[in-house]
Amino acid sequence: MRSTVAIFGIPIDNLNTEQTLERIEEFIQTGRFHQIATANTDFLIKAYSDPELKAILREADLVAPDGMPVVLASKLLGASLKERVTGADIVPQLAGLAEKKGYRIFMLGARPEVALAAKEALEKRHPHLQIVGCISPPNTHIIDMDSQTILERLEAAAPDILLVAFGCPKQEKWIHMHRHRLKVPACIGVGGTFDFIAGSTPRAPVWMRNSGLEWLHRLISDPRRLWKRYAHDLFSFTHFMTLHLWVMRRSANSIESRIAVSQMGSITVLSLVGSMNESILLQFQTLAEAALKSNQHLVMDFLSTTDIDSAFLGTLINLAKRARYVSRDIRLIGISDRVRHALQISGVLDILPEYNTFTDAFNGHLSESFEILLQKTDNSLNVRMMGSMDGSHLTQIEDVYNNVKYGMESVQIDLTPVTYLDCAAIKALNDLVRRLSTEGIRVSLAYGRTVRETFKRENISNLFNITINDAASDKFIQEISLSKQT
Repeated sequence: MRSTVAIFGIPIDNLNTEQTLERIEEFIQTGRFHQIATANTDFLIKAYSDPELKAILREADLVAPDGMPVVLASKLLGASLKERVTGADIVPQLAGLAEKKGYRIFMLGARPEVALAAKEALEKRHPHLQIVGCISPPNTHIIDMDSQTILERLEAAAPDILLVAFGCPKQEKWIHMHRHRLKVPACIGVGGTFDFIAGSTPRAPVWMRNSGLEWLHRLISDPRRLWKRYAHDLFSFTHFMTLHLWVMRRSANSIESRIAVSQMGSITVLSLVGSMNESILLQFQTLAEAALKSNQHLVMDFLSTTDIDSAFLGTLINLAKRARYVSRDIRLIGISDRVRHALQISGVLDILPEYNTFTDAFNGHLSESFEILLQKTDNSLNVRMMGSMDGSHLTQIEDVYNNVKYGMESVQIDLTPVTYLDCAAIKALNDLVRRLSTEGIRVSLAYGRTVRETFKRENISNLFNITINDAASDKFIQEISLSKQT
């Protein structure tokens, strides 16, 4: 099982640079898609307020600690990461590994002149390196990108490693958005790494990197562009760390840490006693993994738990993903206020449900599904979309078009019950609206605060000609102009 440390609710893999390269090579050997992220403090702060980015980083197969502040945060939270693992360090070493093993690399993103210079620099250092593609698409929102052409180029090139340099969160969202079509075993968001390789952005001296001062070198090199971002990150990071340290402080109660195991039918109950920290983590991982492998649901009883550290929280987040993969449930009960605060601030309660009693936990799992309800009349179609709406529901969204009858004049799409949507779902919705509009059908959109805030965060309010304001209403209705959509 992965060894991770949860920082601001994101599980960061506890690997050094050599181990990270080994893990990436393991991904390549499988031939299956894997997403890899290198998370610095800016990533973590953005993910705190961006539900889609947070979900992507939690689902990623590897999240490396890109920067000394992340490593320092792990130490303060009581579960130290081995070392920082930056994209700027990993990519050149990965190129050397690819040359040695014959792995094929595809470069995507950055400005054309930067990408080309980075490609030439890598090929000069590694004469036998196979770089099978280098594309720099226009700098637009991922919904407006010509992703079809990019995906066709990728399929033709069949790389083992895809380096995506769109910057965060665009690169993470693009990779995740196309995960079902990408056949690349190692897809890595590399941010500004191409600039470092090309030499267009100089890296800090080694002594500054080793001292955790690379951020200061970047700030001095480009103060006008970076000072606001760094000031915001510093304030937010300090605020979040102070809050995390207070919530996750160790209890004064001295109780021996132990785990009691019991079995009830198809359910394994783990009663967690004392402090859930690194000292008992391996035992917990072994018991939880054994239950999931035996097709058992897991009930975790926190009634006698005094406190939780960030390594244990990281494992809980990973277990949620593992349980979904094997179609099992993890259910939490007996949570004290102290433990609940730690679970809340790390976002565990967003992905693992809490139950009031053992009986409730044994009776079933609460899950939020996605559903589309259709109501037809002679000249209109009412479409109501409900629940969590993401890239796994594209077929359902696209199928709405097949329910439009000849002669229909209007389609009303109600998104007010939608509780979450990602960029893949937004693109599918946009494609649906365009198809309807080009056939002369009037389309109106009703949306609630969740959708409104998502459009605002993604800066795509103009996609459906929506005007974002500070209206107090929880429901907004917009008729989409045919002339704007065709």
